[in-house]
Amino acid sequence: MSSTANCPDCHGYKVRLTTSSQSEFVVAKPCSCVPKVCPTCKGDRFIIERDRFHRDIAKPCPDCVEWTHNLKLYNEAKVPKRYYKSQLLSKDRDQDNENIFTTLSTIPKIVKSGTRNEADMKGFVLMGLPGTGKTHLMAGMIFQCTIRAGISCRFQEFSQLISFIKQGFSEGKSERELIEPLLETTILVIDDLGKGRKTEWESGILDMLISERYNANKLLMVTTNYIETESMISKRQPSLAKESEMEEETIDTLRERIGMRVYSRLKEMCYFEELLGVDRRIMNLSGADRRIMNFR
Repeated sequence: MSSTANCPDCHGYKVRLTTSSQSEFVVAKPCSCVPKVCPTCKGDRFIIERDRFHRDIAKPCPDCVEWTHNLKLYNEAKVPKRYYKSQLLSKDRDQDNENIFTTLSTIPKIVKSGTRNEADMKGFVLMGLPGTGKTHLMAGMIFQCTIRAGISCRFQEFSQLISFIKQGFSEGKSERELIEPLLETTILVIDDLGKGRKTEWESGILDMLISERYNANKLLMVTTNYIETESMISKRQPSLAKESEMEEETIDTLRERIGMRVYSRLKEMCYFEELLGVDRRIMNLSGADRRIMNFR
């Protein structure tokens, strides 16, 4: 539909991402450019095609039924509303994230096409200092996977998962029941891996989650502030004003935070990449806001 393809609000995706005080997640709704009655199926929600035997076959309309399903997939991904602008669009690409941006952009096409063996397909552990844009890129990848390709995804911040499970226990639910949606989804994004108190119980939850997806050959995408090896510290020092100002979490290793068993599985399941660059949150602040931060 040409009217939607040229829409400046949705960039042709026919989707508008909004936030609401009633929800902690981004809400995807039809863009105003979408006709109330689908011009392809005239509101029937199916189209008729001929098979190789010249028989009429009814199929779901690709311009309304499949698109509505993809809209539902995005809302079920539970992307935090802070990332309502994250769509992995070309305007988000720059010299610091170009390689990772390009790689993430190919994932929807590869997963949907099935051109690679599922067992050989790897996810990513995206490392980087706070503010470098790791979660923004992952949230944008979820938008592309769900809306463009119809691939089920789930976003989960790790410390919030721990809180959610504890709350579930008080309601009489089991660990397995609570993490089941994270096991079933095609792509799982774990945000801020390694964050938390690193208790034995938390490690057990992480072990179960990673092991289940490892055994099922399910794609896993991870963001973390932690480094893979101590040798990476030298790369990070130029991004920090003084070595003494380096936060403890930025010099700890991911392996130390999550344990050797989980780390070993991640090494087989994922490519490890580091996103370098400045803290985009600070760079986007006004001059007055920066002066206040420096004063503090």
